[in-house]
Amino acid sequence: MKICKIKIGNVKGISEYCLNSIILPNRPNILVAPNGFGKSSIATAFASIEPGGMKLSEDNAHNNDITNLPSLEIELTDGRTVYADTQTNTIKSLF
Repeated sequence: MKICKIKIGNVKGISEYCLNSIILPNRPNILVAPNGFGKSSIATAFASIEPGGMKLSEDNAHNNDITNLPSLEIELTDGRTVYADTQTNTIKSLF
């Protein structure tokens, strides 16, 4: 199972971002980018996933506004897509 796309919405400095890259399982995958790129926002999106959905504190919401609802979508090379937002988490079924 390889990840080919990660879409993040409304997390920290990211209003909407799509990372198109093959991420291989059981191998180091390193994201190198300049300051302000959104590396910590990507990490925060993954860290905020809970069984019932995404839970972000106000200071991790986009523009510190909790009405900006977070989302995380992961597309796999086999065509499957899993998703998490404030009320849903289908990511837990695969990861």
